[in-house]
Amino acid sequence: MNKKSNTRVIEKGASFRFGWQNYYHFFMDGLTQLNALDAFDPKGEIPIILPDHYHKNRFAKDFFSKIFPNNREIIVQSSKEYLFVKKLYLLKEDILSCSLDQVIDQIRPSAKLVDDKKIFITRNSFSGRTIRNINEIMPILKDFGFEVVDCNEMGLLEQANLFSSASHVAGIHGAGLVNTIFKKGGNLKVLEIAPGLDFQPEHYKNICKKFGFEHRMIFGKNLDFQTNFILDPQELSNLLRDF
Repeated sequence: MNKKSNTRVIEKGASFRFGWQNYYHFFMDGLTQLNALDAFDPKGEIPIILPDHYHKNRFAKDFFSKIFPNNREIIVQSSKEYLFVKKLYLLKEDILSCSLDQVIDQIRPSAKLVDDKKIFITRNSFSGRTIRNINEIMPILKDFGFEVVDCNEMGLLEQANLFSSASHVAGIHGAGLVNTIFKKGGNLKVLEIAPGLDFQPEHYKNICKKFGFEHRMIFGKNLDFQTNFILDPQELSNLLRDF
C-alpha cells in the first residue's frame, strides 16, 4: 500500500480504541473514554475516530446509532487508509470512576428499577469457559426460578432493560456480567461462577463493591484445555438455597 496515496489529513480527532470484540472492555475502556472526552470538550468540537469495522459489533453499532449524541462528529477510518491527524487526543479514564455512572445513565435513562427477575448468564461453546455438566445444572436453575439468557444474542438496550429489573444474577465469569451495572441504585445479588480455585478475578467483585451489590463466588473443577469445567450440582443447590 502506498502510504501517501492512502492518507487522509484531518485537523483534529480523538482516538477511540479498546478491545472491540469484548463487551466488558466496551464499557470499561471504551465508553468511559467518551465521557472523559465529554468532560474535556463539552461542546463536542473534537470528532472521534472509529475503525470501519465498528458496525459489525452489535453492541457498538447499537450505541453509536441509537445512543451516541449527534452533536459530535464521527470520523470512520477505513482499514485501507492512513489518517494524518494534526491534533490527536488520546483518551484514558479510571474504569470505576464517576464516568461509569454517566455511561449507565446514558444507556438506561428511564429504566424502572424493579426486583422481579432471577437471571442466569450462559455462554456458548465457541466462547470457551463453559460448564461441561450443564444438563445437570439447568434443572437446579429452573427450580430456583432463574431465567437462562445468552447475552450474545441480545442488543445493548435489551440487555440494559433486562438487567435493570434483576434481583439476582448468576453466571460464568465473562463479559455478560458487566450488565450488573444497569442495576445501579438498586439491590442486587450476584453469584459469579469461576472455572477453578486458581482463577479468581476481581472485575465483577469490584463492580459490586462500587454499587453496593452482594457478591459471591462458586468454583468449578476438572478444567480442560479450553477452561471448560464441572460444577458440583449439590454445592450450587446449597448456595442458591441461601442466595
